[in-house]
This record gives sequence, structure tokens and C-alpha cells, in this order.
Amino acid sequence: MALKLKAGIMLIVAIAEACQARAEDSLLVHALTCELPSGEVKNLPADLEASVPGFAAPKKEFALPSMDLYSLEKPISALGYTSSEVLIQPGRILLAISGTNLDAVIKSQELTVADMDILPALKQVGLNTAIVAFRSGQEDLASKVLLGCEYQMPEAAWPIGGSVDDVMKLAQ
Repeated sequence: MALKLKAGIMLIVAIAEACQARAEDSLLVHALTCELPSGEVKNLPADLEASVPGFAAPKKEFALPSMDLYSLEKPISALGYTSSEVLIQPGRILLAISGTNLDAVIKSQELTVADMDILPALKQVGLNTAIVAFRSGQEDLASKVLLGCEYQMPEAAWPIGGSVDDVMKLAQ
């Protein structure tokens, strides 16, 4: 009887952990795929810090353009690609994808290439959201394709740099 009870408790714990992992993945995946409800956009960096391992502090901060690189404890899949690195820029959240080329990503996502090289390829998927893909000029990211969502709304102009708590205090 005690063995069955212990097995039952272990099963419940495993299910709870799996549900928590799905909730963490769900927020990040929804953000990366432009499926985040508009009411959740403003607090996205703080919500990710609170719920997704690896978002407590950036692995690296970049100045021009402003972006923070996060290293996740486990890879995340979104838009048909998988990576353990995620970038946040003001208005954008992006997977940093190794081992693929930009043209393949543009084709797979059916993105429109911009007239100017400095603009990302994109596909508008909502009134204020677009799937974007581009390469960064940053040395550490030059071999990676950046793919994710651009939130084209003022509440997505997340300040970058420092802890999320510090940034959110400044934004209020």
C-alpha cells in the first residue's frame, strides 16, 4: 500500500513539473510566434524572468543595437526552429538559430525581403505584429539567424540592459 501511495505521489509530482514546463514554454513560444495577448506584451521581460529558467540575467548585453542575449537551460522550439538562445530587443523577441542560413528561414516562413539590407525580412501576422528574420552585425551573433516576433506597439518598447526589476522601475 505504501509503495502504491509513493508511486502515486511521484506521478503527481511528475505531472505538475511537466505542466509547469509547458507553461514556461508556452509563454515564450507565444511571444516568439506573435501569439501573445496584447495585455501581456508590456510585462513580457518580467514575466519571462519570473517563469522561464535562463531569463534571470542576460548571458550578454549588446549596445548597438540594444539587445540582451539569454541562454536557456533547455532548447525551445518555435516557428519550426529550435535554439537555446533567445534575444530581446525593444519590440522584438527572437530565437538565435545556428546551423541554418537566412534564405532558408525566409523561404520557410514565407517572409518578404525588405528593399533595404538593414531592415529585416518580415511577414505581418497581425495588426501590430510581424514575424521577422535577419542577421545581426554583432560579432557573437554573425553566424546565427535571428527569427521571432516584432511587436509594433509602444508597450513593447522594452528597455534593454540591467535587471528586469531595474528596467521595469525606470519604465513606470
